[in-house]
Amino acid sequence: SYQANNDEGLVTVGILSIEDGITPCPTGVTCFDPTYHTPDNSVPKDTKPNIDVHISGPVVGLLITLFVLIIGFCAFLLHMVTAFGSTRHIKNAQGTLLYFEIAGGICGGFRVLTTALPLSTAGCVAELWLGHLAFALMLGGVIVKSYRLNKIFKTSFKKIVVSTAYCVQILSTGVGCMVVYLAVLTFLGQPHVAHDREYFGNQTTVSEYCSLVHPEIQTVLYLLEGCFLVYGFQLCYALKDIPDKYNESEQNLDGKISALLWFGHLLFVCSDIYFFVCGSFFL
Repeated sequence: SYQANNDEGLVTVGILSIEDGITPCPTGVTCFDPTYHTPDNSVPKDTKPNIDVHISGPVVGLLITLFVLIIGFCAFLLHMVTAFGSTRHIKNAQGTLLYFEIAGGICGGFRVLTTALPLSTAGCVAELWLGHLAFALMLGGVIVKSYRLNKIFKTSFKKIVVSTAYCVQILSTGVGCMVVYLAVLTFLGQPHVAHDREYFGNQTTVSEYCSLVHPEIQTVLYLLEGCFLVYGFQLCYALKDIPDKYNESEQNLDGKISALLWFGHLLFVCSDIYFFVCGSFFL
């Protein structure tokens, strides 16, 4: 019972029993709805409301803008490779493999977009696939192109031929292995949204992030990607002295080496592979 506001004395809001606990308004008893001293008549709490941490509006806008720029840049590159595929510059850049790199840039762009969206299980799966596929397609294209040039110019045999079809086969096999590994990682790792809670006095700060039931599976994948980064750097450095007309240009080669270094650094600093998007601008 509680004291009514109309000064009519105590009124019944429920029955308290040692055996049954609180029974709100049992049969045969006249009860009244309780009134609380809160603006919306809600039950008062002894703690402050939780602080939910989300990406701010300006950051979301920046990410969406970056996504648009990346997709626009990839569309421009796709147009250039398609329209001028028969020119010497595109052929020397191994135009067929450029399509894989552009596809990787598109995956990286959509990876940025998923960051701007509210977290969900589907979003966590998309982040996982898009980030690693961006790695396999973009850096895989650079490594295979460098491998081809290394075979042609650094072998002791003369007139060696490494066909474009063979290079596409190597890259497709690598991407296929990545797809299989990601399927296993998704099935066993079970990407999901997790919550991190920090307590300050009587208030809780809650932040969301993507997590895995078995993160060690992804750790192995990161280690494998790191090994490919080292191998790619080795190939780029080995090709520094070959003729420019076969290696695009010294500036582009330096850019690739710099990209590999930055990729290697950020791979182990960041938990996700955001940097593929940035790398698409100078690969």
